[in-house]
Amino acid sequence: MGFFSWDCKGCGHSLRSSCATSKTSAWMNQAVVYKEGSKMALRGEYDGYGNIGGDPYGDDDGNFWEGPKFTVYHKACHEILGKPKFDGQSRGSHDQGYFIDDNFDPAKPKTLADLAYLRDTGDAARERTREAWRKICADGEKRRAEEAVVLSWMAAELGVVAS
Repeated sequence: MGFFSWDCKGCGHSLRSSCATSKTSAWMNQAVVYKEGSKMALRGEYDGYGNIGGDPYGDDDGNFWEGPKFTVYHKACHEILGKPKFDGQSRGSHDQGYFIDDNFDPAKPKTLADLAYLRDTGDAARERTREAWRKICADGEKRRAEEAVVLSWMAAELGVVAS
């Protein structure tokens, strides 16, 4: 399985693997996670593969995808927000916590205004990703239709009947 991640409930950006951070954005690797119904948080570095602070995050049998609901925060966002607890399931990250736009390397937020700015940039990035996927899918459909026309013509030229 490749990289995967979730978006922080504070700023809306992914919890990043340390491989996808710089000195400036290293704060995005520090996680605080609350399972639904739990008052205790799991804290530590996120490795990009579902482990926080070296511990796999899932149910008691290690089934990550079948585990309880959880809320993810970057440690910095968690502190700015007053250390909230579980606040609904965190959404999966479009960038998987690894495939980050080279031009986006945010400094650690210090205020609620910083979080609001980060949330706005996250929403814009998600929309750009959705639009890129729409274009890729549309281009793929167009290419398949063109290929079908060519194959149809070739079959007719060769006298081949499709089965």
